Amino acid sequence: MAEEKRKPFFQTLPGILTGTAAVLTAVTGLLAGLGVFSPSPSPPPEPNGVVVEEDIQDQVRTAASQWLAAENIGDVDALVGMVDIPYYDQDRKLVFSLDEYRGILDERDWDKRTEREFRFDRLAVHSVPELPPVADPDVAMDIDAAVSSLGLGDDDYCVAATVLDPLYGTYDIFLLFRVDAGEARLAGLIAPES
Repeated sequence: MAEEKRKPFFQTLPGILTGTAAVLTAVTGLLAGLGVFSPSPSPPPEPNGVVVEEDIQDQVRTAASQWLAAENIGDVDALVGMVDIPYYDQDRKLVFSLDEYRGILDERDWDKRTEREFRFDRLAVHSVPELPPVADPDVAMDIDAAVSSLGLGDDDYCVAATVLDPLYGTYDIFLLFRVDAGEARLAGLIAPES
C-alpha cells in the first residue's frame, strides 16, 4: 500500500480558516486597543447656569400657553404672577407696578369674556429681531412702540397667537417676553383694538 503523505495542518482548508480567524482577531484587538472603534467624544456639557436658545424657546412657548389658559378663564392671580414690570398693556400704556396691573385686570368683565369661549390656535415663537412682518399696520406700530419702550432686544421673544373668537372673529395677538438670567417673563401684550 502506498503511504499517503500528510500535509501540515496550516496548509489544509481547516488550518487556513483557523489561521485567517486568528489574524482577524489579532488585528481587531489591536485596532480596539488603539481606540479606533470607540465613539467620537461628545461635546462637553453646558456649564451650570447657561441656557441654550431651544430651552428659552420652550420656556417662552410654555409661558405663552399658560398665559392663554389663564386669560381664557379669567385667572387674575395667575396673570399677575406671570408679568414682568414694566409691562406694556394691550391698552397701549406702560404699567409700572403689579398692583396697577391687577387693577386693570379687575376692571375687566370676566363673566362676559368666559361666556364667549374663545380659543387660541397656532403659537409661533420668534426672537424679537426675527419677528416676521405683521399685516395690520396699526398692530405693527404697536409692536414697534412696545419693543422700544420696554427696551427689548436680541435675547427677547415674541409669540404670535391666533385667536378664534365667536364675537370678533379670527385675529392675532402678540405676547412679548423679556429674557433675563435664562428666565422668560411676559413683558407685554399687543392685540388689535376691538
